Amino acid sequence: MVRVRDATKDEEDWIQHDIAKQKELGAYYVSQAEKYQSIWTAVYGIYTGLLLLFGLMNGQVLKIITWPEVLWFLLPIAGWIIGIACFFLVLQPSIIKMPPNSPSAIRKGLYESNVKKARFYSIGLLAFGIGVMLMVVSLGIGAYYASLPSDTVTEDVQFIIRDDSVQYITQIPIDLIPGTNKTVVVSLRNITETSYSIGLGNGDTVDLDKTWIQTVIWKTGETPHDSPA
Repeated sequence: MVRVRDATKDEEDWIQHDIAKQKELGAYYVSQAEKYQSIWTAVYGIYTGLLLLFGLMNGQVLKIITWPEVLWFLLPIAGWIIGIACFFLVLQPSIIKMPPNSPSAIRKGLYESNVKKARFYSIGLLAFGIGVMLMVVSLGIGAYYASLPSDTVTEDVQFIIRDDSVQYITQIPIDLIPGTNKTVVVSLRNITETSYSIGLGNGDTVDLDKTWIQTVIWKTGETPHDSPA
């Protein structure tokens, strides 16, 4: 014969404590998951700001766009997207079939719902943390590749600046030939959809907006080319 003893006062307190916590856990996970959007927005803003600060991004375009190095910049975002997906699953309502007005079924459903939310919440936090660590790694790798000598062949060019854009050129350390809108000969490093990247004598690289340029003179063939508007 199995004798069932009554629970002690201490045991009853712990049981009541566990029941109370189970009832609160669902709301806790939902409230924490709802905060993730603002946290992700802040971290992504910091990440983008650091890319700009370290010279790895020009506007909305990554300067290092070769394959596969560009993947390092996307890995942190991939981690954050996984985190977003997991937190959406935390917010997903839990609907299960159960006998009506059954306390044991209600308790079981609550327990299973909390376990599911806890699992997705933990995975989301892990993915977010990995994304933050990858952010640091990608910035370090990006800075390393940016410091390597460029394999791109540079060409000597001169720019003829539009009359209404000369004021912008004066803010950049590029000399104009006196009495003209023509720059001195500079080294063209790269061309994007919006700008020309040129090298200065001190080793710095600056970008000239294409809308400032009227004509590009390629010194190799001495053939002028009109700049696209």
